[in-house]
Amino acid sequence: PGSRKRPVEAGADVLHDVDAVTQRVASSLLKSMRTYIPGSRLCVPQTKDATVVLSRKMAPADVRRLRLSYVRWVAGHPPANATEAGVAASFLEYVGAQFR
Repeated sequence: PGSRKRPVEAGADVLHDVDAVTQRVASSLLKSMRTYIPGSRLCVPQTKDATVVLSRKMAPADVRRLRLSYVRWVAGHPPANATEAGVAASFLEYVGAQFR
């Protein structure tokens, strides 16, 4: 029974960085929602090539809820790429998977 692997936990510095990056991405998402056309690709300045397609506009409460749940999730599942662009891309992927 030693075959079960425990998830690696993110350190406080990683969580602080993730929190800061996701706050910037969330701000960018909220700004983009003003002119977003559902079904089109959405990108944020924090990442060059990651995009997300949403079926409807997100309300500020949706963005806050997803950001907080992502930060909690990252505590047990640190991103493979902890750079700003890597975290931003991971967060966009999370948003796309959670917000349908």
